[in-house]
Amino acid sequence: MGRCIDYVKVFAQTPAITIQHETGDLQGSRSDEQLTGGLASQTFNPGAGFDILAGGGGADRFVIDGDSGSKIITDFASDDVLELKGWTFNTSSEALRRLIQVDQDLWLIDEQEPQAPQTIIFRKTKR
Repeated sequence: MGRCIDYVKVFAQTPAITIQHETGDLQGSRSDEQLTGGLASQTFNPGAGFDILAGGGGADRFVIDGDSGSKIITDFASDDVLELKGWTFNTSSEALRRLIQVDQDLWLIDEQEPQAPQTIIFRKTKR
């Protein structure tokens, strides 16, 4: 008789590097980072790695490249824009079909690399 897994618990550590700007664009690097914007509209260009993105206020633009690592957007709002570059789907309708509600969060998963799928998690967002 085989063994049974009762549950799996997953933890995500907060990145050690924090970049915060009140105005202007936020440019990430290849490290795991937390990018935090201010009250004005800003453009976020996270680099490779696991990143936590907090827009702050204003109509923010999140530009996320394929194969750049998974991201968490903590405060995506109706006036914010998500721009995806190099993902396996080409249209917004294809992206919308891939959205999955996981408890209070909305997940967008690109399985281009099945052993390491890239995911964007929109915290406390309903479909």
